[in-house]
Amino acid sequence: MFMKALIVEDEPRAQRMLENLLHTHFPEIQVIGATASVQETLGWLSRHKADLIFMDVELQDGNCFDIFAAGPVDAQVVMTTAYDNYAVKAFEVNSVDYLLKPVEVDDLRRAVERVKERLRWISRKCWKLSGRRRFRRRRDSHRSRASPSGRSS
Repeated sequence: MFMKALIVEDEPRAQRMLENLLHTHFPEIQVIGATASVQETLGWLSRHKADLIFMDVELQDGNCFDIFAAGPVDAQVVMTTAYDNYAVKAFEVNSVDYLLKPVEVDDLRRAVERVKERLRWISRKCWKLSGRRRFRRRRDSHRSRASPSGRSS
């Protein structure tokens, strides 16, 4: 499963380390952007779409929860932070995982697998919903063509 990722990280060294881990161990993930602040991230998200966001909590101009407060984030989010005291809040905004820095490959692998599992679930759910709607429409349209005698017109 190919995924486009955004890294939201205000520490250049941590951003490079995460990008290198992803490039080395997860060829199915393409990093398509990196931002360092709440405002920069909001601007990026208004112009681009990512499947996955690796997001630090403490940013240059606030914290990542300001991004969620500004509107819905249409991507799977994995928090990457040095602080363990934001975990509950991270899951309240529907994060897939919460990784403490320095990020270890095994932890990153677990988070990526969780993201893939969630994306597969969403894909199956959307497929089932679209199939049900299509079936209902056909059945309803068939009924509307039937004449009072029970024969189709």
